[in-house]
Amino acid sequence: MALSCSLTCYFIVLAVYTFVNVTSTPLPTDTKSLVSNKTEENDGYLPYGWDKFCTLKQESDEKIKVFFCHVKKQFSGKWSFTELKEHVNNKTVKYKFEIKCEGGSNISVPWPLKARNVLQLQVESCDLDHYLREYTQISPSNIPDELEVLDIVDSVIIIDIMDMLNIAINISELNKDFDCGHEDTLKRYVFRNITYAFDKSMELYLSSMFNNDLANMSIEVLNTGSEMLPKSRHIKHKCIFNKLEYADLSINTQTSKFHTELSTENAMFPSLRFFNLSNTRLPNLAEAHRKWYRYFQKLEVMDLSHNLFTELEFDPTADVWDIPMLTLNVSYNNISEFKVDKLEELVDMKKLFIDFSHNPLNCSCTEETRQLITYVNDQSKWIQPKYQRYRFMMDLECMYPDDIYGKRLSDLNTEDLNCKHELVERIAVEAVVFLSLLSVALIIVIIILLKFRREIRILTYTRFNIILPCQPIETFENKKFDAFVSYCNHDQEWVTSVFENTASNNPLKNFKFCLHHKDFMPGKTIFDNVIDCVEASRHTVIVLSKHFLNSHYCMYEFHEAFQQSIYERKRHLLVIMMEDIPTSDLPNDLKRCLKTFTYIRKDDKIFIDRLVYALSYKGQKAMLIDSRCRSAAYSNQTSCETDITEAGSDGNSSPISMIDRDNIFPDLINEKDIVSVKNEKNNIL
Repeated sequence: MALSCSLTCYFIVLAVYTFVNVTSTPLPTDTKSLVSNKTEENDGYLPYGWDKFCTLKQESDEKIKVFFCHVKKQFSGKWSFTELKEHVNNKTVKYKFEIKCEGGSNISVPWPLKARNVLQLQVESCDLDHYLREYTQISPSNIPDELEVLDIVDSVIIIDIMDMLNIAINISELNKDFDCGHEDTLKRYVFRNITYAFDKSMELYLSSMFNNDLANMSIEVLNTGSEMLPKSRHIKHKCIFNKLEYADLSINTQTSKFHTELSTENAMFPSLRFFNLSNTRLPNLAEAHRKWYRYFQKLEVMDLSHNLFTELEFDPTADVWDIPMLTLNVSYNNISEFKVDKLEELVDMKKLFIDFSHNPLNCSCTEETRQLITYVNDQSKWIQPKYQRYRFMMDLECMYPDDIYGKRLSDLNTEDLNCKHELVERIAVEAVVFLSLLSVALIIVIIILLKFRREIRILTYTRFNIILPCQPIETFENKKFDAFVSYCNHDQEWVTSVFENTASNNPLKNFKFCLHHKDFMPGKTIFDNVIDCVEASRHTVIVLSKHFLNSHYCMYEFHEAFQQSIYERKRHLLVIMMEDIPTSDLPNDLKRCLKTFTYIRKDDKIFIDRLVYALSYKGQKAMLIDSRCRSAAYSNQTSCETDITEAGSDGNSSPISMIDRDNIFPDLINEKDIVSVKNEKNNIL
């Protein structure tokens, strides 16, 4: 509760944000006139000169003197609690003060307001100076608690920034007198419509520590404030307000959301009966509000009206506790929905009554609204005693939708909800949302398909054996090898691991590769072997590296393969880039080749898939014959038993394993075809 200095200081830290956004805090200027009667002279009861603005009220007697002090601008700063404490210390009478300021006048009231013989202090419309000044008095005070009533309303607390930061940093070491105030005697505490402002110490602190940078100073101060909550949990004492019955902290827009937690962790309120937290912008019901019986055992009224609650919350187990009935006011909040089952549960409670009138009720066409209307219009309920206190539900007014705005629940029926209109509107909104999301999803899919169209075509073929539409038709060639691999000796280890030592689950196992270290014919020259191997292969794979460029034999193999591509008028060449090679280091023919023919990077994540796709025969309505069958055909054999792939009419191929093609298909390639192709080539050459 704000009567604890640690909690008050927490509010002050929050006020820094307001200071940063508003260069100067306006001080109250308007005051209400208050007539007081002057009945007798002060007779030394007040410090010297106070008789100019303080008068003794009629209700004073021999034991208790009640003074009204009207502090106008010319008397600003004259009323000082420190001066009063010294003056009345040895008096034999008790004091009560009612103070009203005009024109932003100041009075000095250093917390915790400990003074002998002072029973009551009521302050209205004043600027309170030196509020945290006595923090430096760490030792326990020898002044007993005497203050019974402390009312401060419509006032501004002026803060010294260094005092505030010192308390925030050392909050766990706070002196109990300073933290708790008059815990043994205080009966009434009002801290209503209080704001905070900083004195000239703020300008000095800003200029000396942050070079007038408000943003950095705000971050530093707020960080210090955020550390207060965990530090406050290490406070070793508890404030026990045994006589406090009335607490009013309303109209304080700077109330922290941790307010209730802070006040109940380090304080106890065994006698509190009235607790006002209205107009404090609290966002929801705190744990101590729902389970008030644990923290405020005698509480009878808790006012939480004019806040920001959005749900009707309560604890149904409160009935088992031996406590008085609590009236909880949550009117004028933002609660828009009331469920019948929760209302029935609330009606059955004997230890709790909640006033939830004047909330913005949403009467849209929902099942909950229909149930609520039926519930309210059930007259058999309202004649029962337990329902009588909630008859105000019949007068709850709809705030939405517009066509039934202002209508009472008791005047509505389910037909008035216009459910068809609501349903059409909801369907329209849902349709727009769905189509918008669908459009966004389609756009994303299209972008992905366009950007990765080649990768998608490759993976659907290599992983699922599916040929996508718009695939260019390839002319079938029955050659001995799928590819002749041209490489330099420096790359032989890598070439062997990829093209020769293929495991049973490797996609390259069905291809036959020509490698010069095992397939060149002895007795022939290297050049003749290169020519024969290139001509006997459907593709030539160039393993391109810097070492390849430095090898005359490798470059000869490249030129032969390049000529073969020109002769066959197809993409015969396939280049594997082993490393990054500057363009300036490439021969002109190889530069043109890389722009024209397929090339694959060794470090490509789908390197094997790209290689398989480039080497595979993807003809329409034809069979892909594996290396053993093509080898047999090349040796003038007309049939073989092998793995084949049949391409269906839809262009998607499916594997057929170990069958005799002569028993299913007529020969697509025979010996005469091979001889005629060879003769035609010889004639062209």
